[in-house]
Amino acid sequence: MINKCILCGKKVKNYKPEYCCNGKECGCMGLPIEPPLCNDKKCQEKVYGKQKLKQEASDGIRRYI
Repeated sequence: MINKCILCGKKVKNYKPEYCCNGKECGCMGLPIEPPLCNDKKCQEKVYGKQKLKQEASDGIRRYI
């Protein structure tokens, strides 16, 4: 199971990958729809840019607007 941040390699807690297919039906090559991303502010900003934090969910994952 893939459970490391795609940018820094830190372990991502409570990550459950979702797949659209087994990799033979489209161009995803069997990779997760939403890859693992840690809760580190630097990694979040690299992916989403500098945005206002909407709220931190109960699972500890930051959600941006």
